[in-house]
Amino acid sequence: MGYETLVGPVYLAAWAGQIGLPESELPWITSLPLLGAVGQLLGVLALSRLTRKVSLKWLCIALSLVARSLWALVFLLPLLSRFSTFAADGARQIGLLATLSSAIGLTSASLWMAWMKGWAPRRFEGRFWGFRARGSTLGVIAAHLLAAVSLHGTRASGFALLLAIALLSALGSLAILTRIPSVARTPAETEAPDQSLSLKDLHWLIVLCVFQAGVSFVSPFFPYYFTRQLGLAPSEISIWYAITQLGISVSAIFWGSRWDRAFSQSAMAPARLLRLTGCVLALSPLLYVVNDIAILHWAAPIEFFCNGLAWAGLQIGVSSILFKQAGRAQVMRAGLLFSLMTAAQGLSGAGASWLGGWTAHALQDWGGFRALWALGTVLRLTIAYWVLPLLHSPNSLAISPKVSQAPG
Repeated sequence: MGYETLVGPVYLAAWAGQIGLPESELPWITSLPLLGAVGQLLGVLALSRLTRKVSLKWLCIALSLVARSLWALVFLLPLLSRFSTFAADGARQIGLLATLSSAIGLTSASLWMAWMKGWAPRRFEGRFWGFRARGSTLGVIAAHLLAAVSLHGTRASGFALLLAIALLSALGSLAILTRIPSVARTPAETEAPDQSLSLKDLHWLIVLCVFQAGVSFVSPFFPYYFTRQLGLAPSEISIWYAITQLGISVSAIFWGSRWDRAFSQSAMAPARLLRLTGCVLALSPLLYVVNDIAILHWAAPIEFFCNGLAWAGLQIGVSSILFKQAGRAQVMRAGLLFSLMTAAQGLSGAGASWLGGWTAHALQDWGGFRALWALGTVLRLTIAYWVLPLLHSPNSLAISPKVSQAPG
């Protein structure tokens, strides 16, 4: 997670603001990594037959190694030594590299999901994701703190150091993955993986896409706004994002247990949790309508912490619902659903990110990004209250007939 954080959209957007990339280029560089999610769907479908013969563990590790090694190519780009005056062409090169790495890395993540499906006990899936969230946030917090040190001051070359740290983190995580045992698969799983797509799956994917669009309409632009328009140091922004991860870490175990209880209480309990966490996240952009750095210095860390509390609850719930949606018979179905989810969210997120950047530019006379924060809050609240609870709607769960086959 440390590696994913340091090469993710947050620091890509912060880097764009640091080097003074024009706003017209911002939607492009923030949406490209999201499109990698579409490429990973093609990867999973292409490898579906291979997974019947090859260990999920080693296939996952091999793809992760390739994806992470691609970032080493950045050091060969001739413009790297001129980060402070990096042209739009150089930014596009890195954006394309991020897309390819994301596509291969997410293919590996889909296989990891299938691999872990064999480990999580059914009654403890919420707690499984809770413990996983707590462990992963330690890496993310460390990554943000290292970023704060690396990006201290105004030297854009700090981003090169950040990439070196990311690659070292990637090597460390791969070494840990090799120590986790493989999960034995039954003959039924190796001979005929279930790749059918039901109406229930379509309902689930549509809800996730709408929610992702609401998030991506505003979220990719915060680091750019903080560095470019408010003049905040990237190191301070790193601290804020570390505080979000602290909120996730301290609440992850609670949320894991709470989701396990919700699934056993009533059909509507999960929907209420989705609405609660979604609405808290929806209010996140509203604070930044206040264009006062003095206020943001003390208010933003509080908001980022509360954002982490709500985000932990929502993501643990979505992951638990994904495992339940996949069923128990086929471990590869979890990987397929994860692949479909990330591809669909990638498309909707990239489109919403592009639309958000265009909207901010079009609303310059009305406040630019500040107008975008207000508009985004209304959009998010609408989705969180009315759409997100349908992710675990009792009516949708009653739909069972298979109507089509997944592509491939």
